[in-house]
Amino acid sequence: FSEMQVLTQHVIEKIHADATQKGFDVGKSLGFDTTRIAMYMQMFDKFEEGGKLRVETATKAIHTFMDRPPGAEEIATVFKDIDSEKRQKLGFLDVLLLMKRLGEGRHMSVKEYPFTLKGLSEQKLREVLQLYPIAASYIRNLQPHELLENVCNYAGWRADQNLRDLPD
Repeated sequence: FSEMQVLTQHVIEKIHADATQKGFDVGKSLGFDTTRIAMYMQMFDKFEEGGKLRVETATKAIHTFMDRPPGAEEIATVFKDIDSEKRQKLGFLDVLLLMKRLGEGRHMSVKEYPFTLKGLSEQKLREVLQLYPIAASYIRNLQPHELLENVCNYAGWRADQNLRDLPD
């Protein structure tokens, strides 16, 4: 059982690492620097539902994270252009394209927010715990208030610690 648990953990880590790398590759190909890509990832992670953003949540996310954001109508128009499958939801790679298209011809700067564990969604906290040798059933059964405490204990960070300030 423990061998299967370790194997599963490695597979999950690889999937997340590959998805993150793909996001950075696409972001760089669109002309974003790594800091901006990381901020867009934070924005996406805070507002995503099931790994996707709806137009309403995308608008809220953009208005929360950006200085001088475009209006809701413009966001909705570009969103619909990118949503070629008409599912009314965009994944992270499409959100990068959305941000690129919205930023053309205007200066949109990202607000600097601290990146803390307490700012992560329940899903992201569960994903972080999957990086440690913990039974998946234990992680799955944790109550929301227990997730943050467990992540802090395993990672050795405070819930309100700005992880952007960690040494490289």
